[in-house]
Amino acid sequence: MYLFIESIKIEHFRPCLLDYHQKRVNETFHHWKGKGRIPNLMEIASSIKIPSREVYKLRILYNLDGNFKTEIIKYSYPEIKTFELVEAPELDYRFKYADRVAITQLKKESSADEIIITQNGKITDTSFSNLVFFDSDKGWATPKTYLLNGVQRRFLLQQKLIYEADITVENLKDYSAFKLINAFLPISMKETYSMSTVGFRQ
Repeated sequence: MYLFIESIKIEHFRPCLLDYHQKRVNETFHHWKGKGRIPNLMEIASSIKIPSREVYKLRILYNLDGNFKTEIIKYSYPEIKTFELVEAPELDYRFKYADRVAITQLKKESSADEIIITQNGKITDTSFSNLVFFDSDKGWATPKTYLLNGVQRRFLLQQKLIYEADITVENLKDYSAFKLINAFLPISMKETYSMSTVGFRQ
């Protein structure tokens, strides 16, 4: 059984943000006291035949004894028009678990294209990405209260392209727009969403 997963962006035959993915795998092994050899993501990525220069998702499922399996999939960018705020205070996704049943169920129950998960009124993530919100005075802010500290989020914070903020349901009105960020969605992506696309679960 594979407990954890990494989804790596391959573009122009090159893996993106690989050091950040490797760091997360290392952190997972150290936290859970893994007994096996930590998967070397560079070795794995180098061994995969990539069909073309287009964007692919390299999925690496692994467990704590060092076993892993890979899958390469052509990546399709999501088409999202509407969002719904969904409160889920008990949800825990600090590590990138392969089991996403709880998140999938939350999304299934929503009538919107995508959900924004809140915990005790604080903004966290969507079902598959971190978030950044635009403040006209300060720039792009990301919630301190993330579910998963994603690789793109880590990279952007390290590069000082975004900053952390306390973002809540109540102060969402202070922001004019937002973006989704993850390994496949850099902040440079053109897709920016108006706050009017966000609804509240009744």
